Amino acid sequence: MSVAFNPAAGLVLVSAELEGPTGTAIVRLALDTGATATLLNVAIAASPAGFFHRQ
Repeated sequence: MSVAFNPAAGLVLVSAELEGPTGTAIVRLALDTGATATLLNVAIAASPAGFFHRQ
């Protein structure tokens, strides 16, 4: 998949699949070409991907 980049269009949002220990979640992420890390809201990471699932 490819999308033309237009810097004048504002925030670039991309769809991504987050795969965790108990499932997957489809999320929308903001693309930051200058970022050195990826940040996720705890609620997104917790369910349904299950990154904070307790056994």
